[in-house]
Amino acid sequence: MTVDRIEIELADARSPDLINLVTALDDFLNRVCGVERNHGSPIDRLAHDDTQMFIARIAGQAVGCAGLQVFEDGTGEVKRMYVVTEVRTTGIGSRLLARVVEAALTAKLSVLRLETTEFLPDAQRLYRANGFVPCPAYGPYVANPINLYFERWLMR
Repeated sequence: MTVDRIEIELADARSPDLINLVTALDDFLNRVCGVERNHGSPIDRLAHDDTQMFIARIAGQAVGCAGLQVFEDGTGEVKRMYVVTEVRTTGIGSRLLARVVEAALTAKLSVLRLETTEFLPDAQRLYRANGFVPCPAYGPYVANPINLYFERWLMR
């Protein structure tokens, strides 16, 4: 699959393409991290008004997704970031993350956070390369030796 023309679009969280991507992400996380460590938001949660989901497409085919959940305190969280294996390392992850950051800036959020795991070094590299730095556990998350937390300040 060539990545000459990548399109990022706002998506309905209940669309078949997004459901397929989130299902693929869950399968990947269950395989890599274990079912007991996969705490990703379900589709019904992603469909709430406080969350925007984005899909990356190449020639119309859905190849990645990421979302932004906005909190009342003026912060946000990256949700359900995923790129299919065949097109990883092509810049799609950075493009999706840039679109989430753009949406966070439009919403005038002060900081954007995310949770990942030590089992995903490629994801950690992606986040660091896009301006995210390690931070303590936040919100509903409880610090543990496996989960990692990152943030990117947008406004101070």
